[in-house]
Amino acid sequence: MRLDTEFIKLPFLYDVEQLQKEVAQFSDSMWIPHPLGFAGNLSIPLISMNGEINDAMCGPMKVTPALQQSPYIKQVIAQLGNVCGRSRLMRLEPGAEVPRHSDLNYHWHKHIRIHIPIFTDPQVDFWCADKKVNMAAGECWIFDTFKSHIVENKSQKTRIHLVIDGYGSPDFWRVVDQSEKPFAKDSLSSIKPEFVTFQPNSAFEIKTERYNAPIVLNPGEIEGLALNLIVDAKNNPQNSSADIHSCEQILRFFCYRWREIWALHGSSPSSWRYYRQALESLKVDAQNIKGKIMLASNGGDIMFPLFGHIINNAVNSHLYEDYQKMTQNITLSESSFVVTDTPVDVNDSVHSKPKQAKMHRNDICYCGSGKRYKHCHGQ
Repeated sequence: MRLDTEFIKLPFLYDVEQLQKEVAQFSDSMWIPHPLGFAGNLSIPLISMNGEINDAMCGPMKVTPALQQSPYIKQVIAQLGNVCGRSRLMRLEPGAEVPRHSDLNYHWHKHIRIHIPIFTDPQVDFWCADKKVNMAAGECWIFDTFKSHIVENKSQKTRIHLVIDGYGSPDFWRVVDQSEKPFAKDSLSSIKPEFVTFQPNSAFEIKTERYNAPIVLNPGEIEGLALNLIVDAKNNPQNSSADIHSCEQILRFFCYRWREIWALHGSSPSSWRYYRQALESLKVDAQNIKGKIMLASNGGDIMFPLFGHIINNAVNSHLYEDYQKMTQNITLSESSFVVTDTPVDVNDSVHSKPKQAKMHRNDICYCGSGKRYKHCHGQ
């Protein structure tokens, strides 16, 4: 996620001894390789798609058994108050590095990444653009993932961070606004951090993402993503006006096409082929600007976020069945969009029809499944 500065240090301090104790319970066999094969990079999933051992960034997220047996880590995640996406313990072996890269997938357009060091060393350097920090054990940091970044473990020790992904709640962003920004001109300083004491006898609820990537991006979001790229490109004076104009025309007419399809079909399964055709056409047209337009924000080719934010992630049909299952299991108290002639008792079971509501065989079922009543709860 883009921030107004490279690094932000949140005013929290965690019990390092307890964190290290909980990490020590995991055997080497539980650490899985980095999905891109980065040498010396390993992780243990704590929140993952369906609570399984994977690195998926979208889909219904659930707590894994590893997190269930880590009470203080669970407390730390819950205390931050976010609806959490994929979250992990991330290990960097002595002498290893996280290669320089920018996070340009759709997941990173609005997700923030929180780092809490558990095992570290002064010789572990975290770079974002041209700024460097050493994150001390027990601290809490976020950084601009859109800018290029690299982590170097120059020490002889294993570095392990608790890494939490999420959108950030309103309360979380209020805290961020009052946090230390080491490289910002208006940075607050000398903020005394709140020490988060381990509460072993308390129960903490973690909210996890259920819907984090739409089946089809709606026209408004498509246009917003395109506009962000155009503005970023225009802010780089090294780009020629002719190339900017060409890029703007390509994206403008793609957005027109997307809105046309949406107006006719919405996000129904029958529409997916039309959206994919539009994306294939965009892919072909974009070859005309490949290597010609560099972004002001991170110096990278506009093609990378164009593919990461739009072309590769604008249609997520693989999530359709998961989302349908969750919709079918939704409780009436969550179904505020259901309209009946009489009030609905929110304590009714999902398997109970709203009191005194008349349902006809061909009506859309009250449960929110999207099916006709005769094929759903009217069977």
